[in-house]
Amino acid sequence: MPTNTSFTRTYGEFETSTVDTYGQRSFEDVVSRASPLMKWLMNDDGVTGRAPTPGRKGGGTSRYMPGIGGDWLKEPLMTDLSDTVKWYSGSETFDTNEQNVGTAAFFEPKQLGVTITISGEEQRRNKGEAAVINLLQAKTDQALISIRNDLAVSLMGSGANPKEILGIQSMIPTDRGAGSAYGKITGSTATDPYWLVQRSRTYDGTYGNVGDFETNFRKYGKRLYHDCEEGSSAPDLHLVSQELMESYDDLLLPYERFTSKKARDLGFENVLTFMMVPVLWDRKHPTAGDTTQVWYMLNSEYMYLRYSEDANFTTLGFQRPANGDSQTTPVIWQGCFTTNNRRMHGVLTGITGLG
Repeated sequence: MPTNTSFTRTYGEFETSTVDTYGQRSFEDVVSRASPLMKWLMNDDGVTGRAPTPGRKGGGTSRYMPGIGGDWLKEPLMTDLSDTVKWYSGSETFDTNEQNVGTAAFFEPKQLGVTITISGEEQRRNKGEAAVINLLQAKTDQALISIRNDLAVSLMGSGANPKEILGIQSMIPTDRGAGSAYGKITGSTATDPYWLVQRSRTYDGTYGNVGDFETNFRKYGKRLYHDCEEGSSAPDLHLVSQELMESYDDLLLPYERFTSKKARDLGFENVLTFMMVPVLWDRKHPTAGDTTQVWYMLNSEYMYLRYSEDANFTTLGFQRPANGDSQTTPVIWQGCFTTNNRRMHGVLTGITGLG
């Protein structure tokens, strides 16, 4: 009779409860420290995973929240203003025609996983409850470091791997996204201008590269910031590479060196600002190490890292294979990185001449 090599069974309530207690308490907080972007998205004054506080804008409100249910995540978009608005006098009647509020973008949730494995030999060598807990904590830490690194890399990516989430390069492309679909919507100047990203713009209105950083940054940077500004909402994070941050630091005069209290509250020290908005560098930035750089201006009011409540760095329980002397539990995350107002983000392109 052939041996069954695929049968598994749930095993080890002690091990599972240990990882649940230690891992679930620390997964989100540790993962959020993997990159400035994740920290910014997950910051909510110490209560990670809480929905945004109504009426609060910008950094300090969590954009890490549940929202996955079904095959696709629907992100409602307001694309039209009501044409029923009118000045009136006396008993004039109002226009009651139904208004088209807008459309919706659709994002496909992606899955990320890592495993924690403990062999029978390790368990036998680490006898006693305390010893096993210490071993599992070490293995859980290893899993945390690994999964947070992959999530941080994907947040900066383009979604070239169809199994990954769509990252910054997809959300904020250097070509403004004209003619290409994102969230199942094709950006078009004529029909879908709300779905086009702001980018470097010269004073004659044409879109072009910044060029030499020292010569052109101030005028290009201010213009892009104001292009992304609408009412009281504006970019609240500049995301750059290490090389670009260091060049920006060199560019500033002493009396222009403003630092950000908001960024210090997130754990980042001595953070410079541009337009009174913190400038943070990320070693996973798409143009890190390149001679030509891009500078992202992000508005966290319109950015969300959505997750499934059933797969929010969730441990599935230790299992022992029928033909092996070890126990393994997967830790899984499912979600997507979305925006509901693409035009509120911007990118400076073609930056050269870094020191």
